[in-house]
Amino acid sequence: MVDFLKDTGYDLSDLYSGSGNAPRGWTALRRKAGLLRDPGGEHEEAISAKMSNLLGWNDPSLIEGVMQVAEKPNEYDDSESSMNILAAELFPAPKDPCTGSELTARLSNEPFIREEMKQLGDLLLDDSQIVPEKVSGCPEDWPFLLHGRYGVRSIAMGTGKTSPDNRHFPREGVIRFPEQKIEILLVTLDKSTGFKETTAYHDYAISSELFHWQTQNSASPDTGAGKRYCPGLSDGWKFMMFVRENKETLYGFLGEATSVKVEGSKPMSITFELSMQMPSQMFERFSVLRAV
Repeated sequence: MVDFLKDTGYDLSDLYSGSGNAPRGWTALRRKAGLLRDPGGEHEEAISAKMSNLLGWNDPSLIEGVMQVAEKPNEYDDSESSMNILAAELFPAPKDPCTGSELTARLSNEPFIREEMKQLGDLLLDDSQIVPEKVSGCPEDWPFLLHGRYGVRSIAMGTGKTSPDNRHFPREGVIRFPEQKIEILLVTLDKSTGFKETTAYHDYAISSELFHWQTQNSASPDTGAGKRYCPGLSDGWKFMMFVRENKETLYGFLGEATSVKVEGSKPMSITFELSMQMPSQMFERFSVLRAV
């Protein structure tokens, strides 16, 4: 795969785009070119079509889990949350309750897919620039790293909001955990595509430590949900912020955010202070789309 990308000048997004009638992914491309003589397993085509869900991953622990299960699927500890996350990304259909254990079984019969996963994992690790760091205030069993990039399925599965038996992934911009008093904010900066015309919240990074976020149009300081965002009135609630540029990109985990300023009503405009600064490159990406 590496040599092919170098020789053609393609990047991973080109290889996995599947634009037009092009095969999607390395295994599919080699099979169409007649380079794979042996037949694939029953799940090869389905996994090839969803391997693009892993593009953009930069969490070394998740990537290494992909590579380890690809190397020895029958020996890998399939009880880890990383395997349920991977199962959700490769088999996301709500009617397919694929667990980590089921995923390892399916992969055991897919040698070409496993080879592709190992090569893709190598490339993703080479591109990862984050220092593995857990977020203070996060539940210990949440497998997310500060400034790691994750899809909504990974977030839902990693937090336990979604399980293999309950494949209903969140569609709204918040995920609440009342017992833990934690609210996840799923922020999309560019809402020009894939959203209703009435969705036009102004979300953007003010600085490497401050982030401007707007609630839904129904929220006000008088409501229970709105009151939680007001400084001094959170009643112990904590906010974890995940931000992406648009619907085609993954969410970057910014860590815990504390409300320091609230203005307006329906929607409320809130300034959050991040517990950890954003890296300069992340701040530049999240600030260029600010409202004017």
